[in-house]
Amino acid sequence: QYFYISEKTIFPMLQGHPIIVLGNPATHYILDQLGFEMFDEILSYDHDLLTYGMDRIDRLSSNISDFDVSNYEKHLLQINKKIQHNQQLLLNTNSSLWIKLKKVMETNIGKYYEL
Repeated sequence: QYFYISEKTIFPMLQGHPIIVLGNPATHYILDQLGFEMFDEILSYDHDLLTYGMDRIDRLSSNISDFDVSNYEKHLLQINKKIQHNQQLLLNTNSSLWIKLKKVMETNIGKYYEL
């Protein structure tokens, strides 16, 4: 029920890798809502919709097993653009991501001081 991004997600993005996360349900959806671009031309994120843990793991395993290197090569230009976008989003403190995160932090701090 909580969204959490760890260094295990952020570090590969900073290093320029396409990502697929086995986290809480809707992790990829929320990343998308924060402005990150997912690599749906080469990876399937359908495990993200499942709520039962073992189903999520099984589906993710199948998705990874079905990975097609030739598909990666075919979409290389598009993938590189997404990698650069995600890196810029993380590194530019004036990006939409940082603006959204700042609002969330201000809201949370406001709630704390209301108590």
